[in-house]
Amino acid sequence: MLKRATSLLIGLSLILTLSSADKQGGIQNHVQIGLNSSVNFPLEVISQDGENLAMSVNSEGVLHLGTSLNRNQSASNGYLLYVEKGIRTERVKVDVAGKAGWADYVFDEDYPLMSLEDLEAFIEKENHLPGVPSTDVVLKEGMDLAKNDRILLEKIEELSLHIIALNKRIEELEKK
Repeated sequence: MLKRATSLLIGLSLILTLSSADKQGGIQNHVQIGLNSSVNFPLEVISQDGENLAMSVNSEGVLHLGTSLNRNQSASNGYLLYVEKGIRTERVKVDVAGKAGWADYVFDEDYPLMSLEDLEAFIEKENHLPGVPSTDVVLKEGMDLAKNDRILLEKIEELSLHIIALNKRIEELEKK
Protein backbone atom coordinates (compact mmCIF):
# COMPACT_ATOMS: atom_id res chain seq x y z
CA MET A 1 0.00 0.00 0.00
CA LEU A 2 1.46 3.35 -1.01
CA LYS A 3 1.40 5.82 1.86
CA ARG A 4 2.61 8.84 -0.07
CA ALA A 5 3.98 9.74 -3.47
CA THR A 6 5.08 13.31 -4.02
CA SER A 7 6.61 14.98 -7.02
CA LEU A 8 7.46 18.69 -6.98
CA LEU A 9 9.14 20.65 -9.75
CA ILE A 10 10.25 24.26 -9.14
CA GLY A 11 12.58 25.73 -11.75
CA LEU A 12 15.54 23.36 -11.95
CA SER A 13 14.86 21.85 -8.52
CA LEU A 14 13.22 18.46 -8.34
CA ILE A 15 12.23 16.43 -5.32
CA LEU A 16 10.62 13.04 -5.72
CA THR A 17 9.67 11.13 -2.59
CA LEU A 18 8.15 7.66 -2.72
CA SER A 19 7.17 5.80 0.43
CA SER A 20 5.20 2.69 1.16
CA ALA A 21 3.54 1.67 4.40
CA ASP A 22 2.91 -1.66 6.06
CA LYS A 23 -0.48 -2.58 7.57
CA GLN A 24 0.37 -0.72 10.79
CA GLY A 25 1.18 2.45 8.87
CA GLY A 26 4.96 2.27 9.40
CA ILE A 27 7.28 3.17 6.55
CA GLN A 28 8.79 0.07 4.91
CA ASN A 29 10.54 1.60 1.91
CA HIS A 30 11.48 5.15 1.12
CA VAL A 31 13.32 6.69 -1.81
CA GLN A 32 13.97 10.42 -2.03
CA ILE A 33 15.64 12.01 -5.03
CA GLY A 34 16.34 15.72 -5.06
CA LEU A 35 18.45 18.38 -6.66
CA ASN A 36 17.84 21.34 -4.36
CA SER A 37 19.29 22.47 -1.05
CA SER A 38 16.37 21.18 1.04
CA VAL A 39 17.41 17.59 0.30
CA ASN A 40 20.49 16.36 2.15
CA PHE A 41 21.48 13.89 -0.54
CA PRO A 42 20.40 13.67 -4.20
CA LEU A 43 19.50 10.02 -3.55
CA GLU A 44 18.42 8.57 -0.21
CA VAL A 45 17.03 5.14 0.70
CA ILE A 46 15.63 4.88 4.23
CA SER A 47 15.99 1.65 6.25
CA GLN A 48 12.99 -0.49 7.13
CA ASP A 49 12.73 1.12 10.56
CA GLY A 50 12.03 4.41 8.77
CA GLU A 51 14.64 6.19 10.93
CA ASN A 52 18.02 5.71 9.27
CA LEU A 53 19.50 6.16 5.83
CA ALA A 54 20.34 2.73 4.42
CA MET A 55 21.91 4.16 1.26
CA SER A 56 22.71 7.65 0.07
CA VAL A 57 24.56 9.39 -2.72
CA ASN A 58 25.67 12.95 -2.00
CA SER A 59 26.01 15.75 -4.53
CA GLU A 60 29.69 14.83 -5.11
CA GLY A 61 28.75 11.27 -6.05
CA VAL A 62 29.92 9.71 -2.75
CA LEU A 63 27.93 6.50 -2.16
CA HIS A 64 27.24 5.31 1.40
CA LEU A 65 25.82 1.84 2.10
CA GLY A 66 24.79 1.10 5.69
CA THR A 67 22.82 2.75 8.46
CA SER A 68 25.52 3.92 10.86
CA LEU A 69 28.09 5.49 8.52
CA ASN A 70 29.30 9.06 8.86
CA ARG A 71 27.76 10.68 5.81
CA ASN A 72 29.91 13.83 6.04
CA GLN A 73 32.78 12.42 3.95
CA SER A 74 33.45 14.29 0.75
CA ALA A 75 35.06 13.18 -2.49
CA SER A 76 38.02 15.41 -1.65
CA ASN A 77 39.62 12.60 0.38
CA GLY A 78 39.81 10.46 -2.76
CA TYR A 79 37.10 7.92 -1.89
CA LEU A 80 33.67 7.60 -3.48
CA LEU A 81 32.35 4.41 -1.81
CA TYR A 82 31.75 3.72 1.89
CA VAL A 83 30.32 0.35 2.94
CA GLU A 84 29.41 -0.39 6.54
CA LYS A 85 29.57 -4.16 6.93
CA GLY A 86 31.90 -5.17 4.12
CA ILE A 87 31.85 -6.20 0.51
CA ARG A 88 31.64 -9.75 -0.75
CA THR A 89 32.64 -10.37 -4.32
CA GLU A 90 34.29 -12.99 -6.50
CA ARG A 91 36.80 -10.59 -8.02
CA VAL A 92 38.50 -7.28 -7.32
CA LYS A 93 40.74 -5.57 -9.83
CA VAL A 94 42.99 -2.83 -8.48
CA ASP A 95 44.66 -0.61 -11.06
CA VAL A 96 48.28 0.46 -10.54
CA ALA A 97 48.96 4.08 -11.47
CA GLY A 98 52.54 3.62 -12.67
CA LYS A 99 55.81 1.72 -12.35
CA ALA A 100 56.33 3.03 -8.82
CA GLY A 101 53.15 1.20 -7.83
CA TRP A 102 54.76 -2.19 -8.43
CA ALA A 103 57.82 -3.70 -6.76
CA ASP A 104 60.13 -4.76 -9.60
CA TYR A 105 62.54 -2.03 -8.45
CA VAL A 106 63.80 -4.62 -5.92
CA PHE A 107 65.74 -6.27 -8.78
CA ASP A 108 67.53 -3.05 -9.73
CA GLU A 109 71.32 -3.19 -9.26
CA ASP A 110 71.28 -0.27 -6.80
CA TYR A 111 68.39 -1.55 -4.61
CA PRO A 112 69.47 -1.37 -0.94
CA LEU A 113 68.66 -4.94 0.13
CA MET A 114 68.75 -5.11 3.92
CA SER A 115 71.15 -7.70 5.34
CA LEU A 116 69.61 -10.63 7.18
CA GLU A 117 71.31 -9.44 10.37
CA ASP A 118 69.77 -5.96 10.06
CA LEU A 119 66.41 -7.53 9.19
CA GLU A 120 66.54 -9.69 12.31
CA ALA A 121 67.40 -6.68 14.49
CA PHE A 122 64.55 -4.63 12.98
CA ILE A 123 62.02 -7.42 13.58
CA GLU A 124 63.18 -7.90 17.17
CA LYS A 125 62.84 -4.16 17.85
CA GLU A 126 59.67 -3.27 15.87
CA ASN A 127 57.80 -6.60 15.82
CA HIS A 128 57.01 -6.30 12.08
CA LEU A 129 58.85 -6.24 8.76
CA PRO A 130 60.46 -3.01 7.54
CA GLY A 131 58.22 -1.14 5.12
CA VAL A 132 55.14 -3.02 6.34
CA PRO A 133 52.71 -1.06 8.51
CA SER A 134 52.29 -2.24 12.08
CA THR A 135 49.03 -3.64 13.37
CA ASP A 136 48.37 -0.37 15.22
CA VAL A 137 48.78 1.67 12.03
CA VAL A 138 46.45 -0.62 10.04
CA LEU A 139 43.84 -0.56 12.81
CA LYS A 140 43.95 3.24 12.90
CA GLU A 141 44.29 4.08 9.20
CA GLY A 142 43.02 1.03 7.34
CA MET A 143 44.80 -0.58 4.42
CA ASP A 144 45.13 0.39 0.76
CA LEU A 145 44.90 -2.86 -1.23
CA ALA A 146 47.11 -1.70 -4.12
CA LYS A 147 49.79 -0.39 -1.74
CA ASN A 148 49.60 -3.54 0.39
CA ASP A 149 50.01 -5.78 -2.66
CA ARG A 150 53.10 -3.77 -3.70
CA ILE A 151 54.56 -4.10 -0.19
CA LEU A 152 53.92 -7.87 -0.08
CA LEU A 153 55.46 -8.34 -3.54
CA GLU A 154 58.46 -6.27 -2.43
CA LYS A 155 58.95 -8.59 0.56
CA ILE A 156 58.59 -11.72 -1.64
CA GLU A 157 61.16 -10.35 -4.08
CA GLU A 158 63.54 -9.46 -1.23
CA LEU A 159 63.16 -12.98 0.17
CA SER A 160 63.86 -14.40 -3.28
CA LEU A 161 67.10 -12.41 -3.50
CA HIS A 162 68.13 -13.62 -0.02
CA ILE A 163 67.35 -17.24 -0.96
CA ILE A 164 69.41 -16.95 -4.15
CA ALA A 165 72.34 -15.49 -2.16
CA LEU A 166 72.06 -18.21 0.50
CA ASN A 167 71.90 -20.91 -2.17
CA LYS A 168 75.12 -19.56 -3.72
CA ARG A 169 76.80 -19.67 -0.29
CA ILE A 170 75.63 -23.25 0.23
CA GLU A 171 76.96 -24.26 -3.19
CA GLU A 172 80.32 -22.65 -2.39
CA LEU A 173 80.48 -24.48 0.95
CA GLU A 174 79.61 -27.78 -0.72
CA LYS A 175 82.51 -27.33 -3.16
CA LYS A 176 84.98 -27.10 -0.27
